[in-house]
Amino acid sequence: MENAPSLDGRPSTLAVSALSASSALYHIVESFQSPPISIRDFLRDLRALMEVLTQLIDIVGTATDIDPSALVFTLSRCSIACNEFKEEIKKQLPFPDDGSVSPQSWARLRYMGGNIDIVRHLLCGYKSAFEVIFTFTNL
Repeated sequence: MENAPSLDGRPSTLAVSALSASSALYHIVESFQSPPISIRDFLRDLRALMEVLTQLIDIVGTATDIDPSALVFTLSRCSIACNEFKEEIKKQLPFPDDGSVSPQSWARLRYMGGNIDIVRHLLCGYKSAFEVIFTFTNL
């Protein structure tokens, strides 16, 4: 099942899974030509999430003061959300040869009952949660 994160359940494995899922989502969205501003903003926020996940992978492997159970759910949901949204893009958007998608097609794209902004806010929430972990590990 593509949406399921690794069954390993360790935060380090789940962080790698979330990074892989967010990277795959980034590449599929980036492949479209001339995206509207909302999609460019989405890509910027997705890049920021990927940077935080990269740092998290390093920290989880070495930090002894992180409660791994606090990460498992959020990392799993982050991975699942990225995979699900990638699949929604594949289902809902046309893939023309020239890679261009109309702004109207992007505007019609739906996930969890909302538009791309819902996904942006969701991914920003995950990023913020991971940043809180950095704050506590660096105190």
